[in-house]
This record gives sequence, structure tokens and C-alpha cells, in this order.
Amino acid sequence: WLKHGIAGPCAVRGSRVPALVCAGPAYTGSALVELQTKVPRVHRSMAFAAGSPAEVPGPAGAVTLGSDAGALAAAVAILQVEVSALRTQLAENQEALRSLASAVPLEFTVAQYNILAGYLGQNTQPWFLYGVDLNSAEGRDRREAIVSKFYERDPETGQFKNKGWPHYVRGLLTDEEIQSVETYDEMHFRWETRRQRLVAQTLELDADVVSLVECDHFEDFFQPALSEYGYDGVYRKRPRHSSHDGCAIFWKRTKFDFVDQEGVDFIDRVDPETGRMTKDRCALLVLLRSKTHPSKRIIMISVHLARNPEDFAQDLLRTKQVAQVFRLLADFAGRHSAEDPSGGDTSVLMCGDLNATNFSKLRGLSLAFAAITSSKVHPFMWDAQDVPTRATSVTTARNVRIDCLFFQSSRLMLINCKFLPELEDAIPNERHPSDHLPLLCRFRFQSELDRDMALARTWFQVMQYPTCCTAPPLTIEEQRSAWVIFDWNNEGTLTFTKLRRAAQFLALHMDHETTPGIFARLREAEVPCTSPASDVVDFARFSAAYETAIHSHRNEQLPDLVEAFQAFDANGDGKITSEELYAMLHQCSPIPVSEEESRVFFREMHVGEGVALTYEEFSGRIIDSSRLPGMRTACATGGLPPRKMPGHRSAAAARWLPQPEARCFSTSAPARFVQGGFAAALGQLICRRRGLASHAAPAAAAATAEPARPLPPGCRRGCLAHVARSRLLPWPALPRLSARSPLLVRAAGLGSASVTAVTGGFLR
Repeated sequence: WLKHGIAGPCAVRGSRVPALVCAGPAYTGSALVELQTKVPRVHRSMAFAAGSPAEVPGPAGAVTLGSDAGALAAAVAILQVEVSALRTQLAENQEALRSLASAVPLEFTVAQYNILAGYLGQNTQPWFLYGVDLNSAEGRDRREAIVSKFYERDPETGQFKNKGWPHYVRGLLTDEEIQSVETYDEMHFRWETRRQRLVAQTLELDADVVSLVECDHFEDFFQPALSEYGYDGVYRKRPRHSSHDGCAIFWKRTKFDFVDQEGVDFIDRVDPETGRMTKDRCALLVLLRSKTHPSKRIIMISVHLARNPEDFAQDLLRTKQVAQVFRLLADFAGRHSAEDPSGGDTSVLMCGDLNATNFSKLRGLSLAFAAITSSKVHPFMWDAQDVPTRATSVTTARNVRIDCLFFQSSRLMLINCKFLPELEDAIPNERHPSDHLPLLCRFRFQSELDRDMALARTWFQVMQYPTCCTAPPLTIEEQRSAWVIFDWNNEGTLTFTKLRRAAQFLALHMDHETTPGIFARLREAEVPCTSPASDVVDFARFSAAYETAIHSHRNEQLPDLVEAFQAFDANGDGKITSEELYAMLHQCSPIPVSEEESRVFFREMHVGEGVALTYEEFSGRIIDSSRLPGMRTACATGGLPPRKMPGHRSAAAARWLPQPEARCFSTSAPARFVQGGFAAALGQLICRRRGLASHAAPAAAAATAEPARPLPPGCRRGCLAHVARSRLLPWPALPRLSARSPLLVRAAGLGSASVTAVTGGFLR
């Protein structure tokens, strides 16, 4: 700058920047352009914009800066060219960044934090009372007396008799102890003291997505405070009028785009006489799309369940609430094609304060209610894996793990988890502003190869140790994905050499007995319409052997279902009676169930002798309905006796398979299919497989079809073959569909729209 004689400040928009002054030689023509290239870009533009006169003396023809309009116009033109070049360069850099980001698996962090609502954070509540020794034997007795006095009601009016502090501790705490409680409350519980600590704690987590439960002051504090640091958020308040808290979800706007949200207010009880519903807690769902990987989406669930984790009766209420969350998840995911691969790769996470110490029981009971009532099940119910942690809530009254962070293990990989300290003192205190500790985890989206390899490992482990593997049962689609790993050369067959090679590729333990034993079971698997045994194994035997292992050895090894069965078995005799089934459904089912409907469910599940359900029948119904919705076949069970069809309460389902003898799709079954029955059956398969919300269209098409008459033998065999060739059933790969496929579908009584759905997705 000094070399070219440029010096002196001038004010531009309130700042001081250098400007061109008469401190150097005159510049003409190309010399001025050369100077333009040497002057730093930002200062040069500001200098011209300032319009400070800077006449440069020189010979005739010299340019006078600041006073010559032509020179100013030339400078503006130069700036415009530079701005255009910068825009082009910025676009190229952004494209390069997107290309680089897409080449790296998407990773993101998720945090869960119960912040202790401002209106609930009072040390004067009977479950806190910090500053007084209530942990000794005598202290615990005093706490029980305080809690009892706190909830004591007037028998005539029903009002609390000792409402308000310190009325319910009078006579149980001394004046000095009462003063100690109030001092601690002023230091660590007051909202004005805690709120800035809560924001600092949340920002310290630096999570991409944050779930805040028991959150109040959303609009007047948390939303504006976190927005300054790049977070957007949504909120749902609890439905009870006297409650001011709810669930909130925040995300970094630089990481995710908001797509949609949904919420539910839990129905805890319904008055049978008035129909009045009791609602207290809620859940919030948000669908987010990654900015760097637009095909990757997450469904984030924030939930806060009923209190008192030590109360079993509340466990049943929490089960009812979790079941309502899963029902909402299935509908929400269906609306956004979250289960359809064409809708992108969507994974589910559920965070919150479950107020329960046994998460397995909650999931098992939710699966049971969904199966018994024929409700739609999202894969997350089977794939959900909770993150292991230490105690998340530490007070003088409890030291428990009740906060959870569940992730869909079939789509996400847990990379890291924040270490939770083992606290000796109760919280909140000067370091922790809540009575809960925050959870923080890092996840990575699995690639398709990662998922296929994980499925292949699960298949191999079930075949290797059928009584020890506790992984969720594989669906038929998942078995096909695992088959790709084992069928190395895409030949449609599995040999002993391929099995060993796949095991080595998957880094699985092998010995001189394991692999030959697995292959022997594959060869001996019974599959209809195939030869008794062969040295070459096709997909039918591959799937049948796995199904045999699942149903013969693993029912008792599914801990979630064991917990659910024990909850239904009220008297502990190892069986479930019709009365026990109705009692649990009436108390915990997310949808109202009458006693007659309960008897129908019982008859549909009970296939053995006696008047009670065994664990085999109970767990078999849940596995069947969750993995193969609506049907089981002898082929799918690997030669095991076919189960009764799971019941469905729709008109179309009544025509599912009219004849009991025709419950197995095989050429040996009696020829009892008719047009209307097959149309309804195929329509049900299409709707369930593609996740359609309504079965009315196929049912209506079947109802308006021509009068029922037996299909010709050739057409009947063709229809059954087409169903067998679908990806729903583990039958051998058959030749490609012929050009007559749409004609066969029309002959079954489906309309043109259903024909499009069938030929476009189902049969293909």
C-alpha cells in the first residue's frame, strides 16, 4: 500500500477503511487496472463506494479518482465482474462440498434431557427435601409419613387436607430442617437460577438433535435462547390444564430441514358411562431431512410417560401409552413413505423419560397388543435398541435409569455415547441444573452393505446357536437380503463352499462341526414342491431352515415376549386364560376392546388342547403377525404344521381364504379358490405389503366382480404360482412373469388401479 502511495482513513458506514488519497503518482489506463489488481478487494470496493475525492496529479490524460465519473463507472464494472466470479466460485465450492459430504456416511448426534420444569422444580416437594437427612432408616420412615400426609384428602370434600408448603411437614420436620430445605431451594432449585445453566448444559452437548422433556417456558425462553445458537424447534404441551410442561424437539438448522410433525395426547382412561377421556401425558414426532444427504431422514420421537417407576400398576398405564406412540408412528411413517425404499432411507429414534426401569416389558406388551388386535406394526418395534447407560436420575429418594434413547438398529449404528458420571450427591446442584442427567449419542447411517451383512450375521448366529441368539426375527425380505451375501455368485444356490466363504467374509467363528451342521440342516429342511434333499440349497430351504430354528428353539429366548407373557399370566401358572387376556386388553390396549372381541382374539390364537394359551401360541401369534402379516404357510415354517390364520376384522378379510382346506398356497391344496376370494386375498396382500391405509378398494372390486365361480384349473395354478413368486413368500425363484400377468389379475376381479399396483410393485 505504501509502495503505491495509498494511505489515509475515511469513514464508510460507520467503519474506518483506507481510501485513495493524493499521496502517489498519477495512474493512466492500464496502470489504473494494475493498481486495481494490487489493492485488496474489500478495501478497494469500500474506497470507491466512499466517494472520497482523491485527485492524482499527473500529465495530460491522467485519470482523477473520485472526481471522474468514467473512472467510477469503470471501477463499478470491475466490481461487478468480481462479484460474478465470486458467485460462480461459491457455487462450485458448494457443489464440491455436497459431493464430498455425500461420499461420507451421514453421522449425527442426539441428546435427551429431562430439564425439570420450572413450576415443578421446587425443593419443597416431598420427593426432594434436600438439606434434611431422609436416607437413614429413620429418615425413610419420615419421608413415607411426609408423602402420606402430602396426599391425604378430606373424606367429605375430596380436597387435599395439607395443601401447600410447609403444612404437610409440620410435626415431621423441625423449624431448622424447614429452613435448611428453603435455603437449598433458593440456591439450586429456583427457576431464575437454573434456566441459564440449563441452556449452557444443552449447548455444551452440541447435539444435532435435542429432545427436552418436562419442558416449560418454551416460547418465552428456550426457543429464543437456542435459536440464537442455530437451533429450530417444535413443542407439544401436556393436555392436562394444570400442567404447564411438555415435550420439545430442537435441531440444528445447518444440519437438518424440517419436514413434518405430529403429536398425540395419551388416553389413559375412558369413563364407560359418560365417555369422558382422561389425558395427562403426550408424545411428539418430528420428521427431519439431512441437508448434506437429502435421501436420509430421521423420525425423532420425544415422550414422557406416567410417573412412579416403582409402581407396577403404572407400568400397565405406561404400556398403554407406548402402544399409542407406536400406533401413531406406523401412521405417520406410512403417510411419508418412511417404510418404502423409494421414499428414502428413514430411521427412527425415540427419546424420553419412560419412568420405567424395565424397557423390555413395555416393548413386549406393545408388540403383544399390536398382534392381538391386528394393528399395523412399524419395524422399529422389533429393531429398537436402547443405549446402555448408568443411572440417569439421582435424588435422595431414588437412583435409577429411567431416561432412554432408542434407535433403529437395522438402519443406524451407534458410534459413541457420552459417559455418565456416577454421582454420589443428589441433583440438582451447582454443577447439574436438573434432577436428570442428559444422554448424548452419536449415530451413523448404515450403508446397504452394512445392513445386508448384519442380517447375514443374524441368520448365521440363529442357525449356529438357536437357543442363545436374541436378535429380532428376520422378515422374509430381510432373509432375502441376507441370501445375497451367501449366494456369492448370484447363482440361486448355496453350496457348502459358499457357506464357508460367506462366514469368513462376515468374520464369524467357525469350527469343524458348526458349518457342516448348519449345511446339513439346510439340506434336510422340508419345503413343499421340492426334492427331499440335495447337495445344493436354494432360497426355499435357506428360509425354511431358519424358520424351523426360530419356532423350534428361540421362542423361549425372546426376552421381550417372555416379559409380556408373564404380565398377561396373572396367576403365574404358565398359561393365559380368556379372562386374563380380556383383563389385560381392557386395562392396557391402546384401542377399546370389548369382552366379545377378546374372546374372538383368544379363539384365533388358541390352536391346541385345553382352555388356556401356552407361551408357544402366544409368542407364535406375535412373531407371525409382525413378520408375515396376515398369513403363514407350511413353506414358511419349514414343514411345521401350519398355524391358524391371524384374524382380521374387515369385510375383505372375511373372504381371505374361504375354505379351511386351502389355507396353504401349494398345488396340492384343494381347488376351492373363487374369483372373489382370490381378489380379496391378493388385495389384502398388496395393501399390507405396500402399507396402504385402506383395504376398501380391493374389497369393493371383489364385491362388484362377476358371480363367484371356480377358476379353470390352468388359471388357478397360474394365479397360485404368481402369488408364490411374490417376494412375500419364501418360495424358490421361478421364471419371469409372463405378459399374461395383468390378464390374470383382471380375471381375479381387481380394477385397473389395483392392476397398476400389482404389476408395478407387488408381483414384480
